[in-house]
Amino acid sequence: MFRFLTGLLAATAIFIGAHAAAASQDASPGYASAVYGYTCADGTAIDVAYINMKDGLALAVVKVDDELLVMENVVSGSGARYATTSGDERYVWWSHQNEGFLQMGPDGEEEMVHTACQ
Repeated sequence: MFRFLTGLLAATAIFIGAHAAAASQDASPGYASAVYGYTCADGTAIDVAYINMKDGLALAVVKVDDELLVMENVVSGSGARYATTSGDERYVWWSHQNEGFLQMGPDGEEEMVHTACQ
């Protein structure tokens, strides 16, 4: 009986240890993120949280004028470009080498809203 209990305890300890190790691996967030604060030429403060998912999805959550804009990464020639995918007005946030700017307007006709954001 003692050997049975000792074996059962050992097996339980191994099971719990393996489960804890697997749980700690599963507990990884599945993304990397960074938050930056920018001040634009006109004095507007813009905060941006960049979120890069392990599956390749990249997002920018832009806070400007007490509004949160969730944007997806879209193709750009240089730097990073994020755009809203819903709503009446399209917002586009560009960032390149620690500087950014925000555009707004119909798709393909966006106009500058805030420039030289550093």
